Amino acid sequence: MFVGLIAVLLPLAFVPMKAYDSPVFPLVRTAIEGMTPFTYVGLLAGGVLIGWLCRNPVILGFVTMLPFYAFAVVEILVDPGSHKLWLIEFTIYFALSLLAVLGGAFGSWIKQLIYRHGD
Repeated sequence: MFVGLIAVLLPLAFVPMKAYDSPVFPLVRTAIEGMTPFTYVGLLAGGVLIGWLCRNPVILGFVTMLPFYAFAVVEILVDPGSHKLWLIEFTIYFALSLLAVLGGAFGSWIKQLIYRHGD
């Protein structure tokens, strides 16, 4: 779960982005609206780490973007007009989580490959 937060929010510290307004989470909206290739690489690399360290990287890969669904729901409850295209937004979050799933599968495969050759 923290992998997605780190991958999306960390580029804010290094890449100048246009600030966006939001009813509850303006920093999160700014990070989502201003995603960079570093975000995608971070999700993929975080997925590799998940795959290396955990037993079920596919499920954990899907969970990486879970906080962003929660943020959107909170904002919808506070201001119902703030996420008019929530279905598209949620589809994008799902697609982004696939990067972590792919990375998780790769990390798991590498771990199995190393331990198989180590015996």
